[in-house]
Amino acid sequence: MNLKNIISKLVGPLTLGLAITVFFSFLALMFYSKDADVVESSFSVKLIKILHQKSIDLRLQGRGPRKGSENVALLTVDERAVKEVGRWPWPRDVVAKAIDNTIKNGAKVIAMDVVWSEDSHRPEVHFAETLKASISTTPEIQDKMTQILQATDADRAFSEVIEKNAKHLVMGSFFNGSQSGNGYRSSCFNLVYEQSEAFSIWDNEQALLSSLDPHYNYVPEGIKDAYIQHLQMIASEIQGNEEEPKSRSERVALESKVQEKLFEFCAKDWLIKGKDPLFEALAEHWSTLTADEDKEDFPFSTFEEWVDHFRYTSLFSQVQETHSWVLNTPLISKGVKNTGFFNAILDSDGVIRRSQLLVQTGDHYMPSISFKAFLVANNYNAEVVFNRDESDFTKKGIRQINITNNDTGNVEFSIPITRDGTININFAGQRQMFPYVSLADMVTNSQDMVVEVKEYSKAEGRWIDTRKTVKKTEFLKDKVLILGATAIGIFDLRVTPFDENYPGAETHVNVIDNLMRRDFLRVHNEEGFRMLLVLVVSGILFTLMLGKLGSVSGLFTTLFLIGLTLVIDRFYFFDNGILVAVIFPILLYLTLYTAVTFYKYFTEERNKKELRSTFSKYVSPAIVDEILQDPTNIELGGTKKDISVFFSDIRGFTTISEKLDPKALSDLLNSYLTPMTDIVFENKGTLDKYMGDAVMAFFGAPISHSSHPKDACNAALDSLEKLVDLQKQYKEEGLPVIDIGIGINTGECSVGNMGSETVRNYTVMGDAVNLGSRLEGINKQYGTRIIISEFTYERVKNDFTCREIDVVRVKGKLLPVKIYELVGRGQLPQESYEHLGKFEEGYALYHSRE
Repeated sequence: MNLKNIISKLVGPLTLGLAITVFFSFLALMFYSKDADVVESSFSVKLIKILHQKSIDLRLQGRGPRKGSENVALLTVDERAVKEVGRWPWPRDVVAKAIDNTIKNGAKVIAMDVVWSEDSHRPEVHFAETLKASISTTPEIQDKMTQILQATDADRAFSEVIEKNAKHLVMGSFFNGSQSGNGYRSSCFNLVYEQSEAFSIWDNEQALLSSLDPHYNYVPEGIKDAYIQHLQMIASEIQGNEEEPKSRSERVALESKVQEKLFEFCAKDWLIKGKDPLFEALAEHWSTLTADEDKEDFPFSTFEEWVDHFRYTSLFSQVQETHSWVLNTPLISKGVKNTGFFNAILDSDGVIRRSQLLVQTGDHYMPSISFKAFLVANNYNAEVVFNRDESDFTKKGIRQINITNNDTGNVEFSIPITRDGTININFAGQRQMFPYVSLADMVTNSQDMVVEVKEYSKAEGRWIDTRKTVKKTEFLKDKVLILGATAIGIFDLRVTPFDENYPGAETHVNVIDNLMRRDFLRVHNEEGFRMLLVLVVSGILFTLMLGKLGSVSGLFTTLFLIGLTLVIDRFYFFDNGILVAVIFPILLYLTLYTAVTFYKYFTEERNKKELRSTFSKYVSPAIVDEILQDPTNIELGGTKKDISVFFSDIRGFTTISEKLDPKALSDLLNSYLTPMTDIVFENKGTLDKYMGDAVMAFFGAPISHSSHPKDACNAALDSLEKLVDLQKQYKEEGLPVIDIGIGINTGECSVGNMGSETVRNYTVMGDAVNLGSRLEGINKQYGTRIIISEFTYERVKNDFTCREIDVVRVKGKLLPVKIYELVGRGQLPQESYEHLGKFEEGYALYHSRE
């Protein structure tokens, strides 16, 4: 195969494959980009992201359900609880009783997937308070009425139970709105937050999340105090212009208005010269405000110098930041020791696949209820470790979360969390993979309760729903529970990879289960670089393979590569908790195969059709298939080749044709030419043309092979053998008996598509062709049937028996040529050699002129 053929075969598919590989590599760069704007601006990347998410679902489903942790369960407000106790939400004294009974029976932690952010609305209490205020009675009666009101105050009863069991409870909350970190403005938002009611509740926590942030920017205490006073002044002005709030809802609305104004100051004015009203004053009193600062650690001589440094060195945090919290009422919250949020993260298709373990407000970090429940249950603390983003030096993110044992101070393990504070949930399966305990059983004093859970049936080979009655103290001992709603009418249902109607509370149970098992679904830190390397290398190699493979073999190769990719992903990556964007190589292989196959179909297949159309008229189907397997074996434009030409002609055909009518003559020719053509094809010959009764063929083209002289001689002898059968047939039919003469010559000829621009034929030209034609014609002068030239004889003399019959100078040739009669294949009977011997004696005397 010459260089030109190689280039023509590969340059098209190779160029196309490289372009597709480059495109997917570019998509991968964008997909793994840390810049959210870049990712969200590309439709292709969004599509890849959706397909990647769907592939995670399929991998989880392919793994199948697995049994949940033994010490995790769901305390449910189910249909039975609603039917027996009443519509949710229940009176808080009833909830208090249920919580108290659950903990008394051994539960270790109860985390609330619910928040009590409003006071109870009980008409009887309002009536009693109105009556007490409107009538004049003795102090004793007033005290008695107060005691009665307190005894019927469900919120107070609930608060007392919460405070009594605080170390076993994680109260719920949620935030409104979030965004990525705000850089230097986060420090101002932190000052606002620390003056809020939410901070007073969160700050009362038993254990807050600590952080290790080498990029934390320090604000001098003097500057901080000055801004706190300014923020308090803004708040006082707004509160002074509003009416005194009469209810909690009015007070919350006023507080929200104040917060909004304070956040507006932080977002637009803080530390901006010309907008910040304290800027000039702080600059003037800078030396006084920073008098207590260590000059080595704080080497800023002016306020402007510090502001410039502070603004441009404060990194944007990739952790979700929120400023608006909805918490339990102050009465309920006063005794709370542990709080978490229960916000759900929905992907673009509405499916929950991830969980936000923590969010940021100012300089503080708050955990989810599942994360906090895990920490409380195991007496753990969490340290959030930050580092700078290597791809964007203006940002920082979470590198890991270290889980520390409070008793020993040792780090137990690290959570492989994403930089924005989320983890991928390794779902156990469909709903009820964890035990469901109805909250209705916790209201009663019965020692028994019903547990619903899926269990695997070996007999049926599947997970089935089971209900069993157990002892409360035995089942609840050391259990970590999530209290949440599963009743369909409460509408706390989510979509997960396993189920389209999945209780939202059970997603938190799955997160606790993941933390306890430590079987996280994590992303490899170097996946971006390694995936790019895989795409480039495999894309180039696969393109080169497709350039040589056919469509069917290419399809099987593509399916094999996809299958191999899925097997490696499943058993090497996924089973070890590593989530890889396996959709990239799969899409690359499919796209490469489809594109290259279509390209080859519309280019190479079209060429093959042309070749088949050209050569099916001249050669056998086997030769055509051989040509199509490697079209570079031929040159349609013409080339010099060593071939053997074959001419066959019927003797006295003119006389025969005069005796037959046209129909009979046509039938005779067809019956003769058909088997003669088949013989040419059977011996790997190429039919050039029919010239009336004559057959012109050649051997050794379009497929080159060194045996073409032998093939031509075999075809000649086969023709004579077939002629004997035809002569018998014609005699029986009363047709003229025919005889033929054959001439064969071997030499270099010009072979290719020749003719005009409109009509072309694949044929041969040259002196060797002319000589072959002359040899066929002189058979009648020598009384022979097959004459071959000396050039053919030299190539076949060891395989065929021939006899030299003369030296002739044919028309158009200056030098004489030895000619031979082809007698037979290999060894002949002894009698034949006796005749040949006598002929050779006579031939020698003939040349001696005797």
